[in-house]
Amino acid sequence: MHLHRFFVASEWLQRDPITLGGEVSHQLSRVLRLKPGDEIELLDNSGAAWRAQLVEVSPRQCLAARLRLYYPDTEPPVPLILYQGLPSGRKLDLVLQKSTELGATKIVPVPASRSVQGERPEAGGARLKRWRRIVQEAAEQSGRARMPEVSDVVKLDRAIQDIGTGDLCLVGALDEGAVGIRDVLEGCKSPASVRLFVGPEGGFDDDELALLRSARVISVSLGSRVLRTETAGLAMLAVVAYALGEMSTKGADASP
Repeated sequence: MHLHRFFVASEWLQRDPITLGGEVSHQLSRVLRLKPGDEIELLDNSGAAWRAQLVEVSPRQCLAARLRLYYPDTEPPVPLILYQGLPSGRKLDLVLQKSTELGATKIVPVPASRSVQGERPEAGGARLKRWRRIVQEAAEQSGRARMPEVSDVVKLDRAIQDIGTGDLCLVGALDEGAVGIRDVLEGCKSPASVRLFVGPEGGFDDDELALLRSARVISVSLGSRVLRTETAGLAMLAVVAYALGEMSTKGADASP
């Protein structure tokens, strides 16, 4: 049974019955046109999920009765952090959406020397708010119990300071020194986290690649074909998720 899912403030879930307002009540009543008796799933980004039944529906406020608390098995076994070189236009929107579906736990936009600035860039606060909204909607659609964290723009020299002992760090590269990503993953056992670096259109320049290598980031090849920047990070996430066993069948806790 498909349930519509919503991330809500944790304090909303403390009330009995659960009170839903704002955009959620509008979505339930006007967009989805749900009725009393319909069931939904409510999440507070803690990893827990409530299955609930609507008892009152209106655009201003909806009430829902708790049915069951459970813990969906939707998160990767180790943190997956994607450092995405800022691409042109709205390509980052696609990366945010699809990397959420693929299990990224954090997404960090990184300006690079080859990043193309738009003519009318958004203000930082409005931009970050929109990015987080994209991630929330993707997490709801894909059934995740947690939303990935979305950082505001972070420069590359600052991003590598987060690398810790035991982290597996990879950068997609086209140079001759790159090794196959499959070979690296087969030789890696139980990383503390996996950090993936992807350049913008044209990739990272030589100085940026040298900086990454100085921080123990391994240059990896993604095959004989050249991937667009909005494709490369998603491909890396999918390959890493497979190597970590993420593509296997989940247990019973994954379903409501």
